[in-house]
Amino acid sequence: MKASDEVAKMAMFINCLERGYTPNKAAKHIKHYHPIWGDPREGTNNNRPLPIELKLREIRWKEKFYANPEEFKYKLEHNSSYNAMIRNAIKKGEVIRALE
Repeated sequence: MKASDEVAKMAMFINCLERGYTPNKAAKHIKHYHPIWGDPREGTNNNRPLPIELKLREIRWKEKFYANPEEFKYKLEHNSSYNAMIRNAIKKGEVIRALE
């Protein structure tokens, strides 16, 4: 599962470069639109990596928005990163309920 995330991120990175983004701006763009998995102890804010153990819950939570992509887009635009959006959803109990 993590490998498919990396492929999607690389495709977006290349697309950003083709559209004229600098490598740094492309990397920031990716962090905003894709989850960053890793050790959550690396960092101190809501943008820090998410533990890979949340991957299945993240997928199920995200699936709820297939019928309403505008709601997903709104949530994403009102958070500093994808990881911050997931952390806020966890605080609200939305990610846990996604498995039910």
